[in-house]
Amino acid sequence: MVFLSASTLAVQIINDIETYKPCFPGGCDGEEVCFQYFCYAKSGGEAPLRSCKKSRECKGLGEPNYKCYKPSPTTGVCVPSEDYEMCEGHEECEDRGGKCCGDYCCNEEYFEALQKQECTEGDEVCEEVQTVLFSIEMESLACETKQGCEAKHEGHDCCSDNPLLVNVTLSDELLNWEGDRRCCMSGTGIRQLDEIPNLTDEDIVAINDKISGLPDKREFCKDLITPLQESFQTCVDEKEAEAEEKRTVIAEAALSEAQKHAEVAADAKSKAVAAAENAKNASDSKEAQGYASDALLEAGNAEKAANASNVAFGDAEDAGSAGDASVEAGEAAAMAQADAEAAETAAADAQEAVDALDAKEAAAKAKAEEDRKNALKISITDKESIATSVKVSSVSVISAVILYHLVN
Repeated sequence: MVFLSASTLAVQIINDIETYKPCFPGGCDGEEVCFQYFCYAKSGGEAPLRSCKKSRECKGLGEPNYKCYKPSPTTGVCVPSEDYEMCEGHEECEDRGGKCCGDYCCNEEYFEALQKQECTEGDEVCEEVQTVLFSIEMESLACETKQGCEAKHEGHDCCSDNPLLVNVTLSDELLNWEGDRRCCMSGTGIRQLDEIPNLTDEDIVAINDKISGLPDKREFCKDLITPLQESFQTCVDEKEAEAEEKRTVIAEAALSEAQKHAEVAADAKSKAVAAAENAKNASDSKEAQGYASDALLEAGNAEKAANASNVAFGDAEDAGSAGDASVEAGEAAAMAQADAEAAETAAADAQEAVDALDAKEAAAKAKAEEDRKNALKISITDKESIATSVKVSSVSVISAVILYHLVN
């Protein structure tokens, strides 16, 4: 407890709710009496208040206007005459504790303690006083102008309640504005949800139900501070839904890419197969080699398209969408890879056709060369035979001539 100078109103310095327990009229036990709103000893005690039975016992306290306030017929407390003045609102207690505890000014500590005190069943005095305190507090919180709020240092503006809180009853009754305007820090003229302290789980559920019915709930949630976004399930769901939509867009774009490259691979495969067939039907190896080169080029195109399709499939998987885009992209990539392998096989077949024609042409060339050589050998032999015949014939003629002349 803090003791102030004698010139300070005595009641103002009573702020120790443990030593001087809060009370309602007639609510103290034993040797204590309920003085306005706190228990005080019936006798004894010099500071901060002096017990008394008559006002003359209060002389010498430094102020001429101390009187004996007697909450009971026999025992009282010396207090300045100002503390006899009753109040009806907090504004009347400026410089006298700041709060009106029903009839008399008090400090914040006692005002809060009296509000929180549990009333026993049937204690009408307790219930009535608490109702009065609540009413006084609600009235004190209401405002009329922005200037009034700034003067009291209670906010930047005199605000209307958040429309979302209509028909929502918050657990702390003082947080329910009940149609009044109050000072707030927003500056928008509307109470913001992040200005509401100590929301309970029940409060959060009630507010969440209202958010879920908003046509623009996603944008509403985005305007909330992060802790509130994480508190309201509707906002959590909307954030996840938006993220899923973005993932789906990415995955579907990747699917489109995978399918586009798969079409390229399929087209390249068809061209490679056609080129291979042309190579097999070519009239010579040179013509076949041209088709084989075309088949090899298309096989390369198919492989590039298959690789691109597989990359797009990876992008669809990384997007993590809950949809079927990733599965379909995987199927497209697999088809592209199969077409690339088929194109590679066709290119190999075309090259085999070239090799076969090369071999056939080489064999034909070799045979022709052999036939040429054989023909040449035959030609030489024939010439030699003719020469020999000529010689033999010449000798025979000569011999005949000689024989003729010998005979004749």
